[in-house]
Amino acid sequence: ADTGARRGELCALRWSKVNFKTGKVRFDRSIGEDGGAYEKDTKNHQHRVVTLSPQALEVLRRHRAAMAERALACGVGLTEGAFVFSGSADGSAHWWPSNLDTSFRRLCRKAGIPDTVKLHGLRHTQVSELLDAGVPVRTVSGRVGHRNPSTTTNIYSHWIPESDERAAEVVSARIWRD
Repeated sequence: ADTGARRGELCALRWSKVNFKTGKVRFDRSIGEDGGAYEKDTKNHQHRVVTLSPQALEVLRRHRAAMAERALACGVGLTEGAFVFSGSADGSAHWWPSNLDTSFRRLCRKAGIPDTVKLHGLRHTQVSELLDAGVPVRTVSGRVGHRNPSTTTNIYSHWIPESDERAAEVVSARIWRD
């Protein structure tokens, strides 16, 4: 929800790609799933750096601390290339994208969120909210890893009633000078 990342990109994310000082995360790999799970380049072969919200940064700090505690309890440390989402004590094994979906559904049920809400829907929500807030399409496109801003506008910009109401207010204020 915070980065608009694809689930495969989240599964491939390593702690070495999270910069806690600058508050940025680099997406440059993905996990594919086709009978088995494998690491690969991102969908469009482009790498991107995304700024995290302070809230997401704090969640990641707590998650890293919990992973380090778990590793210590198992008598190991986190590996140099530890994955952010890992089932292994040392962080050396990535989650499969389908596992991320399963975990998300479990969290939603626990929170009373309907099963109709899907993990990929968070990506749609981010793009819609950013566009509705007036964030430039090029910025939104870059955040979610679209090679071309037209992809963002073709897929994600849909009719948002609140935006239309604001458009009418702008017309009133700027054209009619009310």
